[in-house]
Amino acid sequence: MNNPQYAKHTKPIARFTHQKHIDEYSISCGDCHHDEAGKPLDLKPGDPVQSCIACHKETKMKKGEKLSKPEKIMKYHKEALHANCIGCHKAYNIENGDPKGKKPAPASCKACHKES
Repeated sequence: MNNPQYAKHTKPIARFTHQKHIDEYSISCGDCHHDEAGKPLDLKPGDPVQSCIACHKETKMKKGEKLSKPEKIMKYHKEALHANCIGCHKAYNIENGDPKGKKPAPASCKACHKES
């Protein structure tokens, strides 16, 4: 991750495997990638996309800043990423429990932020 925004991380960076999510969980690109209005993009593997941090640029809330949860998600990288990943993982676990042959999706900090 050669982006200066990631230098502020205090935990190891979570590695996202696109192919695993496509193959094992049948998610589509638009389940994560969206336009400015939050509408899923109609993409297929290999299409060029921007990284999350291209739009959700801010890394640290300003002292005393008061924002609603949707405003935080729109503005801050950490909020957007966590809302997307954890929200999807929790929904998957509620819907699927522990389906035979598949583990529940990780939903804790340590499960995704592992030392390399």
